[in-house]
Formats: sequence, C-alpha cells, structure tokens
Amino acid sequence: MFKCFFGIDAFRRLVCCLALAVAGVSPGQQKTGTIDGQLKTEVGEDRPIEGVAVFVVDAETGYPLLASPREIFSSPRKQRLENGIADCLHTMTDHRGHFRIEGVPAGKWRLTAQSWKDSDHVPLRKEPDREVTLHGVADSVEVTEEQVTTIELKPLGDAAVVLENEPKEGNAYLFISTVEPDADPILGPFGWGKKFLTGVIGLTHEAGSMMIIRGLPRQKIYVSYLNYDNNPGIGGVSFVGGETENVTLHVYAGWSNGYFQPPEHLSKLVDYVDQHPDSIDDLLKLSSNPDFLNEQGKVDRNKLMTNLESLKDQKVSIDGFGEFRATDMLAAQAYSELRKYHLERAKNK
Repeated sequence: MFKCFFGIDAFRRLVCCLALAVAGVSPGQQKTGTIDGQLKTEVGEDRPIEGVAVFVVDAETGYPLLASPREIFSSPRKQRLENGIADCLHTMTDHRGHFRIEGVPAGKWRLTAQSWKDSDHVPLRKEPDREVTLHGVADSVEVTEEQVTTIELKPLGDAAVVLENEPKEGNAYLFISTVEPDADPILGPFGWGKKFLTGVIGLTHEAGSMMIIRGLPRQKIYVSYLNYDNNPGIGGVSFVGGETENVTLHVYAGWSNGYFQPPEHLSKLVDYVDQHPDSIDDLLKLSSNPDFLNEQGKVDRNKLMTNLESLKDQKVSIDGFGEFRATDMLAAQAYSELRKYHLERAKNK
C-alpha cells in the first residue's frame, strides 16, 4: 500500500505538535523564570477573555516546550504526547485576560494564544474541536533566571475562514502560519522548514473534516495538515485572510478516497516524471551528496527528506519543460507515485 512519500516510520516521528523530529535543543540545567502577561486590544486596553490557552515554544525552532518534563519536544519515541498539544506547556487566562507561567527555562521563547469554542481548556484528541480563535503572538520573549518577564498579547486580526478537507477526513493537526513552507504540501513536514514553524500563529487538533478559524490577520496565510492515521494523509493550502470565507484543503493519501491529482502548476512536471521515472537522481545529482546516501552508497529516501532544506535553493533546467526548483522535482515524483498507485488500484478493482 502507498504509505505517503516520506514513509510511515518517518511520519510517526512527526505527528503530534511539530515537524522534523531531529535532535532538539534541551534547556539543560533548569534555571527558570516567570512569564506574566495580559491579553490586550490593538490600542492597549485589557481584553477580559477567560479560557485562552497560552503556549510556550522555542523562538529559534518553533518547537513547543513540554509541560513535564520542562524540555523542548524533540523525539516522539521518548516524549509521548498522550493528550496531543494539551501536553505542551501552557496556561489559561483568567476572567481578566491575565495569565502567568512559572518555571519557564531561562532563554528566548515565543508565545501563541488561542481558544476553542465551548471549551475552557485545550481539547483532547477525542473531544470536539470545530472552531478555534487566535488571540495573538509574542515573539522573542526573553526569560531570565528568577525574574518576571512581562508581556502583552494583542490580536493578529479579525478575519475568519471555514476550512473544509477533501476528502472529508479528520483526526489531524492543523499548523497555521504566516510564512510559506519551503516545499509543496505533498512532501509533508519535511517540506515545511524552520521559517514556517517559527511563523506559526496557531496549532489545533481537528477531530472532524471542518475547522472554523477566527482571529486571522489580513495577509497571506499558510495551513499545513497532518493526519495521523496508520496510513497517513498530508496536505496544505494558502489563502489571504479576509478575502475568502471558505477554503478547501486537499488531503493527499493512499486511502481509497484520498486525493491524488497534482496542482496545476506542477502537472507538466509530473507528466515528465511519469515518462522519465529514473531521472530525478541524475538531475539533482543526489548520488554525489553523502548526506543522502545509505551505507551501500545508494540514495536513501528518508535521509534525503530529513536533509531537504539543503535543496530548497537549488534549481534544475529540463529541456522543453523549463526551470524548476529541486523541491518541486521531488514533489512531482511524489505526485507521480501517488497517482500511479491510485490508478493501478482502480484498474484492479
């Protein structure tokens, strides 16, 4: 069965709160401080909103800080998140819109704030979560040992969107960012890149196939989708906050109802890969990069994907087709494989 381009084993290392399961940064010796904050309006008045979750994430990588132990999430195999994002360090605002987080390791952090309709806590994976509101972000929050850092969280905007999956599948996580991912959605979390993660303004579990997102800024928004089925689904979509009310997010997967048609801007390239399935390695000179090779000297797909960032600025020219990004070549290969899988299965029914 088609198991998604980057492999099911790799996917299981990525599913809960973030992408790219690499060796994370450890806070090391626990020298801690406190963050004291208040929700504010754009003009600086207090916003008395109760039940807003304020999360702490690493400012450099975008990876969340766990509630227990107080360390940056880096390995799902060692750091199990039984309750999903509820296991990440957060606090809830009181009736005044005030919050306080103690025991934060000294260093530079980033705060994101959001709430869910009809919920006074972060919804667990089996709880309904059809509407999320974003309440603001604080960048570069410096925490000093035994000191209190005071911050304000102001709204990002007033735009809203109804996001519907096609096919209508849930059990996923949505990452909402103001920064474009490095690569096409079919490459999954490996194609997101550090800038996408550090630009995340909201993260929510999605139990069903639809999510209403409120509090969006009126600018370009990028949403990435990560389904955690044993045979996972991936996807992504972009739109301008405030310019559209409904957005469809295509979920690429090997499921019988999984979406598999490539986007229009890559269709010619996918056709080329269909006709020249063994050309990718030569065009990208993958065999000459030791970071991509296994012990036998062959290109290892998992190694290639975990080092995808090294290819993001590389371009390739193909006679009669034009110039393409290296990551688009890999995306076209993934679309080609997925489409062939679906067409072959339909033929054998």
